[in-house]
Amino acid sequence: MKKTIEKLDEYFERIGAGGIKIVPSLGVKEKLPVFMSQAYMPYCANIFGKEYLLFVAVGGLHPTPAETEKQLNILKNALDENVAFVFEGLPTYDRKRFSERGIPFIVPGLQTFLPPALIDLKEIGGGCSATKVTKLSAPSQVVLLYYLQNNHTKGWTLNKWAETLKYSNSTLTRVRRELEVMGLCHAEGNGRSVVFSFPKNRHKVWKKSKSIMRSPVRNQSHVFLGETPEGKLFESGFSALSSMSMLAGGQSRIYAMSASAYQSAIEDGWIRTAPVSADQSVIVERWRYAPGLLSNDGISVDRLSLYLSLRNDPNERVQAEINGIEKQMLW
Repeated sequence: MKKTIEKLDEYFERIGAGGIKIVPSLGVKEKLPVFMSQAYMPYCANIFGKEYLLFVAVGGLHPTPAETEKQLNILKNALDENVAFVFEGLPTYDRKRFSERGIPFIVPGLQTFLPPALIDLKEIGGGCSATKVTKLSAPSQVVLLYYLQNNHTKGWTLNKWAETLKYSNSTLTRVRRELEVMGLCHAEGNGRSVVFSFPKNRHKVWKKSKSIMRSPVRNQSHVFLGETPEGKLFESGFSALSSMSMLAGGQSRIYAMSASAYQSAIEDGWIRTAPVSADQSVIVERWRYAPGLLSNDGISVDRLSLYLSLRNDPNERVQAEINGIEKQMLW
């Protein structure tokens, strides 16, 4: 079981979904029939913003698609959760039938079928793979936003992108595949010498891609700040918007940092959680990616990430201001 979870961790990292915490889900087995609780171990994970219960098959179990479909119905009736099966291996013909029946499953290292969060399907019988995504992964979004806001990336190799954005080469390989499938770039060359080639018209790329980009904000908390290390927090939300427009900021200052950096700050003690109404507290947004990778001034988050974080705000004045920021971009 431990080996399967390790493989799953490695697989998520390789396809650009690294950082996902896979933890045992307590109390779930008691809600299931005995044969289900013996056949699977339940784990929970947040995959691209969607919570899943992952039922990891015990001892190399791989039931038929028809059997698994019945088990899926049992889980849906017993649990009010998104569920998926994790198998150490499945025959190629069964994997195809699983996806045809709409059964969510993962075979670490080979295939994922978790609509709409992530679909990673290898071509049956071929050596290549195809990926269909409804939303960009965080690394792909960072690469695209960096390209859209910088005019010096022409001719950059995969190695250069990895070095600049602090991603592994394997993650950038996944990014390459994802952006190519979405028609947002094409790549030339092999290995580390692969060059990402984007269309010249950045504005058209933005208009095509913004609907498949996510808000960078996972969640937010009211906190007390201690002595803050330089370069760890970036103005975000209404605080950043007020600096870029005529809109007044909110009562609390808003900052952004990556989810992993936030956890480290809590452990180091310079961030402490605070009640919502506490005086001198600020709001810290935990982002899917490190905002410093895209910040142009080292103080505020980048304009396009700010747009994505606020585009669903119901306030008409906020919408007017972020649309104004979008129009002011130097494409």
